[in-house]
Amino acid sequence: MLKKIFLIGFVLLFFNIAVQAETVQLKVGHLRVRDDVTHLSEGVTITRGEIILKALQGIYNEQQKEFELEEEIEMIFAEGRITSRQLQVMLEENIYIFRDNVEFFRESDENEFLLKTPFLELNEEQDSFLAREGVQIDYNNRILKADNADYSGEIEELLLTGNVLIEDEDGDWIKGNSAIFFLGEEGDNFEVDGEVELEIDIGA
Repeated sequence: MLKKIFLIGFVLLFFNIAVQAETVQLKVGHLRVRDDVTHLSEGVTITRGEIILKALQGIYNEQQKEFELEEEIEMIFAEGRITSRQLQVMLEENIYIFRDNVEFFRESDENEFLLKTPFLELNEEQDSFLAREGVQIDYNNRILKADNADYSGEIEELLLTGNVLIEDEDGDWIKGNSAIFFLGEEGDNFEVDGEVELEIDIGA
């Protein structure tokens, strides 16, 4: 009987993981513990404050306070929704690293924002993200393409670098080495630098 009570208490420990006085709750189909590594499978749901993470499987490393999740990743949070095939969660740093077929959908009262990239690092504490290895963003009736994208929520600016292409829905386009979009300002405000080229249709 004592052995059974001990086992139940041990399993519950991993369903409520404390990180700097913060509780992370898990729901999982199957759990297997090997030393400091907990293997999660058959469906995983992680709740951390207002953030909900879902995946098919993954592992939790107790020493590093990190999750490695795989397959059908979905993150739902105040800023929107992110999907991918791989996700590394660094709990103590509040950093989420998404890999492979990443899509970040964000909707506001004014515009929809859809970002597609192979790599996205989200810093929830700083309200910022870095996208690498090729980025496409559908925003404000435009398609934005670049090698990299950096967003700072503190100043509400989106910086695109490397092979920047801005395409309007009417066919007009602008190319350059970098571009900054001032998302916090009213109106349509941005700047493009470095070997700038553009094409504008002046026909009726």
